[in-house]
Amino acid sequence: MSESSELHTIPLAHKLNVRQYGGDNILCGDFNSDGLTEFIFIQSAGMLSARAFTPRLFEGKHWIAPEDQALFSMTCTTLDGKVLWKVGKPWRKKRPWRWHGGQRGMYQAADLNQDGKMELAIIRGKELQIFSASDGALLKKINLPEDNFCLMSLVPMEEGLGFMVGCGDKSYPPWVYANPVILYDPEGKVLWGPRHIVGAGHRALVFDAEGETQLLVGYNRMSLDGKAAWTINYPNSDCHVDDVKLADLDEDGVPEVFFAGGHDVLAADLDGKVLWIQPLVHPQRTTPGRFMLASGEITPPRTIVHQIHQGHVVHAFDINGAEIWRKDVLIVTTTPLTVSGADAPVLLATFRDGRFPVIADGDFEPLAKFDFGEKAEKKPYFMEKQWPNHRGDFGRVFRSPKVLELTLEKDQPRPYILIHDREEVWIYQVPRWEDLARS
Repeated sequence: MSESSELHTIPLAHKLNVRQYGGDNILCGDFNSDGLTEFIFIQSAGMLSARAFTPRLFEGKHWIAPEDQALFSMTCTTLDGKVLWKVGKPWRKKRPWRWHGGQRGMYQAADLNQDGKMELAIIRGKELQIFSASDGALLKKINLPEDNFCLMSLVPMEEGLGFMVGCGDKSYPPWVYANPVILYDPEGKVLWGPRHIVGAGHRALVFDAEGETQLLVGYNRMSLDGKAAWTINYPNSDCHVDDVKLADLDEDGVPEVFFAGGHDVLAADLDGKVLWIQPLVHPQRTTPGRFMLASGEITPPRTIVHQIHQGHVVHAFDINGAEIWRKDVLIVTTTPLTVSGADAPVLLATFRDGRFPVIADGDFEPLAKFDFGEKAEKKPYFMEKQWPNHRGDFGRVFRSPKVLELTLEKDQPRPYILIHDREEVWIYQVPRWEDLARS
């Protein structure tokens, strides 16, 4: 993916300096019911706070120091930077702290008990803690059996939102990898688990099927009672799921399931029948859909996949799993972005090598770049040679963009693109297709 100086530049709408408390996770919402959007910045080591990641020498691949593991702070601010409340103490050392895996749902904001007010669900150590989003008060603690849980999905139930939790890259005996998985009701009562789930990994999905809440966990479709409707007949099912998405690519009214597994990317129908498998090295994310091209045409259905480790490669596969193209790009995420005047989404891409995000078309050709002021286009990284794939652990990337409806002016909610690192937040209005299209 090559960027041209002739690309449309998306102007900056708002910028926040968060150097004193910024982190790798941001929650956005009207937390104090004033009609405007507030921001909660979270600093932590993510899943690395677990004792499973024991402190090691600085040169070690999974190095994490005790002070990093102990870090936890939340700071709630307004758009103009006014601090509304704080929990914990932000990081003050000169070196960056290490973080990993905190984007898997460890920190979420929602109206958990359906009382019209926002709460925060936070996994911290051996507890799932519930906070008031309006003032940061701790409301409830739900005990977890161990300190290595970092995957959390909010699950709709009659009395509110329940919690499905799983583990990260390391487990404690007798469990394997991201197991066990547990489902709690909104009050914190265990509905099922701890349980070993085939293929449990870094993502799970909660969806509605004809009014019934269903779960996609590992290579399984499950109901709230813990019964599996199916487990995919997949020869590499011992490999964890890095990503799972639903999309109706064949346009028959029923979505298909797209998995990024440990060694393959695969598609299945909603009855668990495997439609195709493509072997890869380590697929990380799938982005199924139809997307705009710079010419104004719409692509046929495709699944865009990126992988890491033995080559950072982005692939596009057609509806039958045949490869359309592959490109060498250091991608972290691809997020579909709806723009006015277009009949299909474009792609918002972030980079593993520290470049600022761009907007691309369905063939992964750049359409637009962002005005990010005086910030360096590529963030420096002190361990580039030793750990080239871990710059994100130390905050040396621009974090995955969020496409959100924010209310930055009274009674004027609009869709915005939010990009951030640990020091600053950039907010942009979503562009129009006429600004992106090239004849």
